[in-house]
Amino acid sequence: MLNLFWPSEKLATWRAAVDANKSDIYGENPSNMLCLNPLANAMWNIGTFAFKPVSISEDKKVLTMQFFWQAERGQDMADIDLLTAPPSTQDLDSAYSCWLAYGDERMKSGRIVTMTTNDPVAFPLPSFELFEMQWFCRRVLAMAGPAREDEWLGEESDVCEEEDEE
Repeated sequence: MLNLFWPSEKLATWRAAVDANKSDIYGENPSNMLCLNPLANAMWNIGTFAFKPVSISEDKKVLTMQFFWQAERGQDMADIDLLTAPPSTQDLDSAYSCWLAYGDERMKSGRIVTMTTNDPVAFPLPSFELFEMQWFCRRVLAMAGPAREDEWLGEESDVCEEEDEE
């Protein structure tokens, strides 16, 4: 089905990246891992945000990405006109009443994030190709919208705060 949306050359690149990691059926290869705090991990798992890979250095020591919140959908998927443009994520600093911070600043859509390693053999960065594939898959997932906050955090959770309305 992916061949309906992406050229065969792109699919071959992704397939090669997946095949290169097949011996690791449990996903324990560091090139398939991303370390996030528990809240960010929960939000990542349901597609609240995504990372768009931008570049990886020739020596495989620096991976540059862009962070993007997936925009909230204000209506049920069945009610969306397919000709309506999706909402913009430009400069969003939260989604679904949740936000992430880097230092004293909220993470905004478009923020550049870098991952580094001193030893790309012993401590490899995530595969650029697999990251690229997940970026596109997460964008598709966002079109369906993530589960409601109370479904993934529990109704008693105070981890995500309601935004102050002005």
